[in-house]
Amino acid sequence: DAAAELTGRLIKSGATVQRADGILGFIRFLEGYYLVLVTEKHRVANIGGRLVFAVDKVSLISCLKPEVAARLRRERGTRSADEVRYK
Repeated sequence: DAAAELTGRLIKSGATVQRADGILGFIRFLEGYYLVLVTEKHRVANIGGRLVFAVDKVSLISCLKPEVAARLRRERGTRSADEVRYK
């Protein structure tokens, strides 16, 4: 199927592939922007025929290209302690 083919091509290209139930948005930390994904959820209500979910777990995906992140770490010496705290 088309989704499996696209996933295979992304993995071969070295891209990050992450299963997600939703996107919460973007957040900026010291080393750039991160995509915040909902990776686990559970249903808590049904209001007017619409399902309502609670978020159980999220994942942060860096928006920096790996080579840019590596260059920043080289320039700063290492990843900042404040940045690591959020990983």
